[in-house]
Amino acid sequence: MNNNSSKTKQDLEQIFQVSLQHKPSYFQIRFIGIANNGKEVIRLDKTNETVVLSNDLQEKGDTEYFNEGIKMNKGEFYFSQINLNEEHGLISEPYTPTLRAASPVFNVKNEKLGIVVINVDLTQFFKTLKKISGTELEFYLIDSQGQYLFANNNNLVCDFGMIYYPLGF
Repeated sequence: MNNNSSKTKQDLEQIFQVSLQHKPSYFQIRFIGIANNGKEVIRLDKTNETVVLSNDLQEKGDTEYFNEGIKMNKGEFYFSQINLNEEHGLISEPYTPTLRAASPVFNVKNEKLGIVVINVDLTQFFKTLKKISGTELEFYLIDSQGQYLFANNNNLVCDFGMIYYPLGF
């Protein structure tokens, strides 16, 4: 991506597409460049098992996952807090509990070009926790601020920004 060659871009699009097709919980993969306030350069989305290349590229320079991901060193990964997915600053529907994994991308001169971000849908993970939790076993998932992200008792689960989303199902 150093000189935005179309071959490099096509190769990345292909890798992103294959990854989305073969990872059921992945629903979005992006390369976000440093330039233009962290504008997405490549973005693929998966909806109902269909993977599409998006032309609706957004600036993500103000997001925590961009700012933290860009600080990582070569080979390091940043994992976001779990929250509901947003598009254009609004929580998207259907509500999707999302974990973002980000890692920086470097050119051959070891200059940081941007980050790759993978959005992971945690819906199935929470359903699995609910299924294996029972009368004899209880699971709790609590974030670093002490908010319950999963609990057998939905009254304990956080509201994810004013919208109650019972992750415990």
